Amino acid sequence: MHLFGSSSRPVRSSSAVLGILLSASLLASCADDDAVPELPEDVDEDDTYLPSAEPSAENPHGTEDIDISQDVGMAAVNTVIAEHEGQAVGFTAEREEGETGMVVDVLVEDTMVSAATDQEGEHYVEEVSQTEADEELLELAENAEVPMLRAMQIARSEASGNIVEATLEPRENGLVVWTVTVEGTGTESTTVIDANNAAIVPEGDDPLRDNNIGGDPDNPPDEGAGE
Repeated sequence: MHLFGSSSRPVRSSSAVLGILLSASLLASCADDDAVPELPEDVDEDDTYLPSAEPSAENPHGTEDIDISQDVGMAAVNTVIAEHEGQAVGFTAEREEGETGMVVDVLVEDTMVSAATDQEGEHYVEEVSQTEADEELLELAENAEVPMLRAMQIARSEASGNIVEATLEPRENGLVVWTVTVEGTGTESTTVIDANNAAIVPEGDDPLRDNNIGGDPDNPPDEGAGE
């Protein structure tokens, strides 16, 4: 006898159907959470939120893992920091004519201290000058979370040679950067490093193209890409 409306397909109980619906709902909820990360409190949904560039060091705000022996300039900065217990904000590998050694500028509270080391950077020589730091420098230093030693180490990994100068500078839109110059045999290169997260900041009239950012690494613009 054939019953009207009967089917060969198994009939699920109402509790089983409810369980399937609940599981599907939970999966959809998890997928939504993964796809849309929460925005910071001070960013509106209508604003474009761009994350910071990837830092150039695993420990951008520390210096414990830095090998200062790789550059005499880094050794000099470390020597002066230890002597004055301040924040390094400037470095130059040359003193005035007739004097040997290197000079490091450090902030000690509101005072700028310039001090000299020997040519190897290992021995403290003398205090060159001591002046009241200006407001702009104090503000820059306050916003610089990446230490000078870390910026110097990153610059040395980008170019071969000796560090001859390092300065803390402002950029547009409130950006604070370390500008580190490395001098090699017949060459000189400058690396600009974000003082907030240690990311390398592209420079030039067209930095994305000049640095081939987002381009083909095997066919950079200078070799005919996009021609």
